[in-house]
Amino acid sequence: MTLIALISCETEAVIDLNSHSQIVVTSFIYKDSTVTVKAYGTVSYTDTTKYSSLNGVYVTMTVNPPSDGISKYVKEGEIATSIDGMNIEYGDSIEIDIYDKINDKHASGYTKMLKPVEIKDISVTEFVRNSTDSIMGITITMRDPKETRDYYQIVARAKEELSTGETRITPLECDYSDYLFYIANSTLTTTIQSSSAGLFNDEMINGKQRNITFNIMKADISKVMREKDSRKTIEVLLYHHTYDYYNYIHTARLAQSYLILPVFGITSIHSNIENGVGIVTGMSFDKKDIEITR
Repeated sequence: MTLIALISCETEAVIDLNSHSQIVVTSFIYKDSTVTVKAYGTVSYTDTTKYSSLNGVYVTMTVNPPSDGISKYVKEGEIATSIDGMNIEYGDSIEIDIYDKINDKHASGYTKMLKPVEIKDISVTEFVRNSTDSIMGITITMRDPKETRDYYQIVARAKEELSTGETRITPLECDYSDYLFYIANSTLTTTIQSSSAGLFNDEMINGKQRNITFNIMKADISKVMREKDSRKTIEVLLYHHTYDYYNYIHTARLAQSYLILPVFGITSIHSNIENGVGIVTGMSFDKKDIEITR
């Protein structure tokens, strides 16, 4: 029998890869948006399906417990339900509870909606790399809260307003070469470090104003922005993450590096679900746009 251990913030959840007993919960919660909660079951390691839908499952979302929550029933054969009508403000605590009525099991996740940290300024520098391509260097200026333990991620994505009136958004590959990213990802292998997902913490900032630089190949932008006369924008997002989500991404990428270099063995992916596995987290960010031309 093969076992994998997943570490939560308080307990260690051990999954038997040949059992169907674990509830998996994921929810990424944004302010002023409908909340989607996914709840499903693990399947046997030898099973060809990715997951098992749970029948008789109720999802309850509570803002600032022990206040009253909103409960929704997950329809048979489905894995997700949407919850709206909850007024979520920055600083609120949020709890998601899953009740599997048929098996009389509970799983729950707890998170906070953190306040966004402002991008104070953004600047762009373009320089030629070779005769056929160039690099766009983007620098943002931020100041994080002082004497707190905060976790961040910088993400860039291409936004294209199409002639049909639709908007297409595509994540961009970035070169996170700033030393700040290296420190935050020092446990990752060189292969994974080179694209560190833009994660960093306030270890080198601690209330100071800091300029942070990362690079994007202009050819990569052109690949995802294909319509000739469309309006083209790069969106730069500065996420203020919970510790749980930061650690979830970090350990997931570490596990990915072990798949590339299996000699290092098995790693545990962070979870904040009690009596289950997965992640429930508030998502907050500040955003600045850069208008670009080919």
